[in-house]
Amino acid sequence: MPPVPFGLNELSVKPIHIDTLEKGHRCARQFYECIRASVVIREDVEVWLAPGALDAIVCGSQAKPMRAMLRIALGNDRFAWLIGRFRNLQIDELLECEMKVNGEASLGLLFSHSKESWSVSLLPNPPEWDQVNIDALHICLLNGNLSERQCSIRHIARVEHVEHWSEQIAEYGFESDGSNVIAQCAELDVDMYPLDHGYPHIHLVNRRADGVTRKPVTVAKYRIDLFERMEGEPRYDSAALEFVTRNRAHLMSCWEACRRGEHPFQLDE
Repeated sequence: MPPVPFGLNELSVKPIHIDTLEKGHRCARQFYECIRASVVIREDVEVWLAPGALDAIVCGSQAKPMRAMLRIALGNDRFAWLIGRFRNLQIDELLECEMKVNGEASLGLLFSHSKESWSVSLLPNPPEWDQVNIDALHICLLNGNLSERQCSIRHIARVEHVEHWSEQIAEYGFESDGSNVIAQCAELDVDMYPLDHGYPHIHLVNRRADGVTRKPVTVAKYRIDLFERMEGEPRYDSAALEFVTRNRAHLMSCWEACRRGEHPFQLDE
């Protein structure tokens, strides 16, 4: 399962928009809260930045690099946490295409579109950044031919936007093969079923005896949001506790899918 890659919309980090230190600090704190809220949903969220983005000068006449603005606004601890989420974009991977909004190109938007993920913006004045989708022009050179098409990029600039996309963020990169089997635990299948009821839970299912496939038998059932054995003998408690603790975020995403009548997502371990 891949990490969730957000692309920083560098068009939102411009002196014309963030023209005072006060506005810069407000934008920085709001940006931090967006990333924090996203990490609550998926702890593997990463923020990818175009080269030089952290050195962009903001705050108008009070001229601060974005890096310094973030550090002052957030304090050392929160700044360090945020920087730990940052990754550097490799321009070579994006050379054949451009993504433009109002005639201006953005590597962050292009990256987000290529990954089918989200762009994230610092939210100053322009209303186009205060929405859950950004309309952009995708330009590509393919086999010597230039193609242009309008597209919509999923977008986050407020905690409310994170809440809007929470389900999709939680499920990013997960795949379902139409099976109810999520993984293996203690040499048993870990199952979850569409439209199951009650507390979020998994079934430990034995489908084999002496190496021969047999009729499935549920040997234990465990609650996953607040770990406890719901059915079965205690012999699998230790293995189940370790499995649920390690994979709780994935399992909760599976449960949400099953509530919608879908199959759970396989776990790659």
